[in-house]
Amino acid sequence: MPYLYLDDKGTPITPQDLADHHCLAMIRSNEELKTWHFSDDTQHNVITVLPKRFSDDGEVIRQWALDSAGIALKSILDIRY
Repeated sequence: MPYLYLDDKGTPITPQDLADHHCLAMIRSNEELKTWHFSDDTQHNVITVLPKRFSDDGEVIRQWALDSAGIALKSILDIRY
């Protein structure tokens, strides 16, 4: 059976739970994009993650997540099949 990150580490329930996970983050113009924003109907959360890996290529981040290296913040357009 292949290794699945969420099966091993558990699914984060709140944005704050990401502190206990391997996060995968982008680098854009030499800036580490480790401030992640989450919103729902009632609140907006801003979380600073401590990424396990960085890349300046969004497809690399996507592939790392698919390969169970951690959790990535991606656009809904990037994750649709």
